[in-house]
Amino acid sequence: MLLPPSTSIPVPPPPLPKVKLNEEQKLNNIKSNFSFIDRTLFELLIQEKKISDLIPNEKYYYTGKIIKINEAGKRQERYIVITEKALYNIKTQLLLGPKIQRKFLYKDMIGISISNTSNEIVIHGNNNEHDYHYEAKKQILRDKIVAYISFFIVMK
Repeated sequence: MLLPPSTSIPVPPPPLPKVKLNEEQKLNNIKSNFSFIDRTLFELLIQEKKISDLIPNEKYYYTGKIIKINEAGKRQERYIVITEKALYNIKTQLLLGPKIQRKFLYKDMIGISISNTSNEIVIHGNNNEHDYHYEAKKQILRDKIVAYISFFIVMK
């Protein structure tokens, strides 16, 4: 094909030099390509992978966000993981990933109470464990959590 004399063929730019990035830089590069909602989903996927590393060889029955209410009444966002062996209270830290704050074995649970006026749950511990106070965002989530924990308390 002949080109008119005034037309030049575009030349692609030279390739960028390869730069070795650390894990945090790679994560930031990937995150910058996501919208806010997608970025949140992406972070959850990263955390899910790390949670499976924290709790190996256990089948998950429920994982999700919940509000933990401490003894002073302070509300703290946490993830809980319900497995066949225990209830895990997971604290998430951006880029540092999740950390198991507490492993609450079913054998150390003596009962569970729910509120009639809110979505709060209190899991009662024996002499080895104190009570845990949580609040679910929705009643249906509270009921699902209560059903799983109640089942495993009975099966211990």
